[in-house]
Amino acid sequence: MSRSYYARSFGYRDRRRYHARRSVEPSLQGLIILLVVGGLVLLSNVLSHVGQFFIVFFPYILFWIIVIALAAAAIQLVIYSMRAGQASLDETPPAIDSSRELDFKYAHSVSVEHTSLDIIKAGYHYLPYVKHYLMTRDEKNFFHALQEVVKDSYYIVPQVMWTRIVAVDKNTVFSNKLTNFKYHNLINRNSVDFVLFTKPHFDPALIIELDGPSHNSPKKRQRDQLLDALAKKVGIYIVHIQSEATYQPAQIQDQITRAGLPLFNK
Repeated sequence: MSRSYYARSFGYRDRRRYHARRSVEPSLQGLIILLVVGGLVLLSNVLSHVGQFFIVFFPYILFWIIVIALAAAAIQLVIYSMRAGQASLDETPPAIDSSRELDFKYAHSVSVEHTSLDIIKAGYHYLPYVKHYLMTRDEKNFFHALQEVVKDSYYIVPQVMWTRIVAVDKNTVFSNKLTNFKYHNLINRNSVDFVLFTKPHFDPALIIELDGPSHNSPKKRQRDQLLDALAKKVGIYIVHIQSEATYQPAQIQDQITRAGLPLFNK
């Protein structure tokens, strides 16, 4: 990841400390290279004049050169770290101008230079968020048509995470922390379009997936195969319905019935 990524992720003080410490690296590398090369040059000159006597002591001389170089590098690192820490504690970010709350470029600069706590104290205007809708237009159209079909038979819940209806069975023979994490990660951060839950216990009864053009990709097809296998394993009905701009309740009812789920209010 780039240095600018970390600079944006950290707060104002942390970012100054980060850049100060990163600036130490070239100085330390140059110092170590200079000491090692100088020591080797000096050693070669001494050996050429003195001869076999110093060849016996070569390992000891090389050892002390390395020790001196590491000590000098450690001292340099401590000095730079102390200076960077003092600078980050002494300097504070500029005050937030509350009169510019609707200036979006200024709000972006505030979000980069200040910590989240500073932004919250200054006011909600500087929080970099917008409203996000739960369903797309096609999903909302399907939801209304599904309500006509289901009526009071089931609860209809959109955008349900897989991990809310399926969990890793920790009582299996091969269950351990590594395998549990592996199989949890396989279903984590995935969601289904709609789930019908029984009343009043909220048991998942039917998974409904609206298959649009994106489901034709190899990655989506593999995901759908995994979802079908999961539903079969845990005993949840599942139906795939082609995504459309409009939906007919009669067709939805027919597909749900063919999937095996009983509808009590037909």
